[in-house]
Amino acid sequence: MKSAEARLSVGASLLATSGIETVSLTVVTSLIHKLRLEFITRFGQEKIRDGQEFTGVADGLALGAPLFFPELHR
Repeated sequence: MKSAEARLSVGASLLATSGIETVSLTVVTSLIHKLRLEFITRFGQEKIRDGQEFTGVADGLALGAPLFFPELHR
């Protein structure tokens, strides 16, 4: 895939890379240089967020909790 034409399958929908605001790199994706470069090529350096490789997944789950358990977040 060419980076400008890249599409990601998310569930049953397709999202253009231009529709993705932020890409969070966690442990494996942040530490493997070639994989990191692929994300930069595909999405652009300005969308890449890293630096919290070991807590990023937990932080993301915590931030998304209200979407999955709205009754607990009133």
